[in-house]
Amino acid sequence: MALLIGVGGSPIGAQGVTATTSVRTLLGDIALILRTDRPELLRIGVAGASRSLTMAVRTTDARRWADSATLLLAAPRRLAAPRKARSADSVERRRAVLDEPGVGSGTFVFLRMDSAGTRSFMLFVDDAALDGIRQPLDPEEAKLLIGLVRRAATPARARPVAPKKGVKKSVTGKDASRSGGAPKAGRSLVSPRR
Repeated sequence: MALLIGVGGSPIGAQGVTATTSVRTLLGDIALILRTDRPELLRIGVAGASRSLTMAVRTTDARRWADSATLLLAAPRRLAAPRKARSADSVERRRAVLDEPGVGSGTFVFLRMDSAGTRSFMLFVDDAALDGIRQPLDPEEAKLLIGLVRRAATPARARPVAPKKGVKKSVTGKDASRSGGAPKAGRSLVSPRR
């Protein structure tokens, strides 16, 4: 029996181990890799022109981050009465932060800046070295980034396997008691066709 080894050293096809899923893309001048080795862990790799960073976060945290970042993509709401007068030069910043657990850990930040009627987005990734990677994003890239993180952090749903034609099914457990015992030698039950 052959055993395949994945990139992360996880044996693929071994009992109880799921295959590695990864998403790779380019966003402007940076490369982004999102990889799930285990259902509860998302690894994020970001490479810029001068530096690359990796971090590992919980998939539940990444899904919450994607939910928060999606709210930042929404069109600005018009308030009936402004809370305070804003000057034309005012800048409003909102952000969604995904922190890697631990001391001296990495940070994955999606930032929205509203200024003088314009809206811009930025991705900022940093670690303990405090030499981060910044990438301005257009709205389509921002939406793509959030969707990719959500997809990578969401576990794959198990699909029901349809029975194959001509596959014979043996009687076991409760089925055996209903049918009066195990089938006689040389006979087996055929699964019903749907």
